Amino acid sequence: MPPAQGNLTDFVTAINAATAEMGYDVVLPVSDAGALALSAERDRIDAIVPYAAHEVVTRAFDKLTLAEAATRAGLGVPLTLPAQHGASLLRDNGPVVVKARLHAPARTATAPARMDATIAPTAAVAIERAAQIRAGGGDPILQEVIDGDLMAYSVVTDRDAKVIAAVQQEAERVWPPGSGVSARARTVAIAPELAEMVQRLLADLGWIGLTQLQFLVPSDGRPKLIDFNGRLYGSLALAVGAGVNLPALWAATAAGRAPVAAVAAAVGVRYQWFEGDVRLAAGKRGGRFVRGALSCLSAAARSRHSVWCSRDPKPGLRLACDLLRRDGRRVPAIAWNRLRAR
Repeated sequence: MPPAQGNLTDFVTAINAATAEMGYDVVLPVSDAGALALSAERDRIDAIVPYAAHEVVTRAFDKLTLAEAATRAGLGVPLTLPAQHGASLLRDNGPVVVKARLHAPARTATAPARMDATIAPTAAVAIERAAQIRAGGGDPILQEVIDGDLMAYSVVTDRDAKVIAAVQQEAERVWPPGSGVSARARTVAIAPELAEMVQRLLADLGWIGLTQLQFLVPSDGRPKLIDFNGRLYGSLALAVGAGVNLPALWAATAAGRAPVAAVAAAVGVRYQWFEGDVRLAAGKRGGRFVRGALSCLSAAARSRHSVWCSRDPKPGLRLACDLLRRDGRRVPAIAWNRLRAR
């Protein structure tokens, strides 16, 4: 597909061509920009766009309105302020999270900037990053830095915004360290209190379909909501591997069909993003590098993966070839230097 950040007519035309060729019923997005574009252009798309009204979608993806709704539902959130009103977060000249209010640049921007969250170590860096987001068509916000473990709660809601399936997971490793995504994760038992608060949040938003809510859990044990991924997400294979086929439930709900039976997620199922896990190991030295590399291979054998699946190997093989073309010449030198380092 052409990127959703580009020409919307090209984006819609490509989707409709694929729909006509393959007979697809439902279109499921994999990025915030794609979700917002699909939602806005749903009347021109020849397949079901599985969302509530567009204003519901934009309200849920908007990090300021999301923080307000989460607070009403009883969930913890980091202090979140528009960049122009964030003096209190910059006053101590310490680290602060800078991100875009929506992870999709305005289409009027001539050179859209990356909308990824960044931990700015100083006020000067935060101001510079906010200016980059603004110049690229985004609306920058500031959040306090939360030191905690990454946890996610993924759900599908029906047309009444009632949760019909849920999976909770905890990250064991993240890449990049400190502000990245799950390189390894495992399913855990659902926390009843968290489930109740998430249900209140989604009912308040009027959300229909799939979302992954990401939290950081500090030492006090109270999760703080940091992101709302109302789309397919990177570690989705973990939920499917745990017995909860969230995409199938989402598609069936959107199409008005009786959804496949939802079951409780198995606890202790593991997931690995192999590339991210290897990059973590590559940052170690000497014997720790060797142990890290062996640990990656051991984890690979007992985990679900973001791309690789033995029943459908071509996507994983293609990704591996792309990575080898990009980094293959550097790998032997990196490995040798890590082995020699003390």
